[in-house]
Amino acid sequence: IDDGGYDTHSKVDDKLVENFSRINAAMQAFVDELVDLGLWESTVLVQFSEFARTLEPNTGEGTDHAWGGHHFMFGGAANGGKVLGRYPSDFEQGDEKGLALSRGRMIPTTPWDGMWKGVAEWFGVPPTGPEMEKVLPMHENFPEEILYSEDDLFGTGSTFVSPATTNEKSFKASQASTLGINSGPQVSEISFFTPLLASIATYLLAWGV
Repeated sequence: IDDGGYDTHSKVDDKLVENFSRINAAMQAFVDELVDLGLWESTVLVQFSEFARTLEPNTGEGTDHAWGGHHFMFGGAANGGKVLGRYPSDFEQGDEKGLALSRGRMIPTTPWDGMWKGVAEWFGVPPTGPEMEKVLPMHENFPEEILYSEDDLFGTGSTFVSPATTNEKSFKASQASTLGINSGPQVSEISFFTPLLASIATYLLAWGV
């Protein structure tokens, strides 16, 4: 699912209030329906974008194209309430770690594969071998310590559950964070510091929906 309107070269504050209100309402309705259908535990939603925005505004009260940012995932089985990845210690160009470029453009330190590998494992793809190589052909190019496993993202023993066996009461609200959704702590969220986007693309990974 694509959600546009994030190429905010002007009036970024106004546009984000409108966009986030709209997408929060859509996500809440989506979660509520999955809970009612007993499919929440067998669903994970991953948001991502191919690039981020400058942290320093332009002269039109907007942001311009950048590089590193963050994205998020959530679902009934997600081990939420975490921020993974390498958070910058300084946002000014010339920082000690060399991650900050001009106008708050950050160099990404976590690959897409860092998050997708654990999601693929949750769906039953073995951590090593030809199946994972087919799903994520680039993952072997990155150090193991920045590739998050199923246990990292979903917790020990949490695997994909067939929708036929799920129950709406099985998710654990006590482990959740709300993601700005109004009706209460129903969403277990994990954020990642990696490349973000101008036009949010949301990929639904739900079997049986």
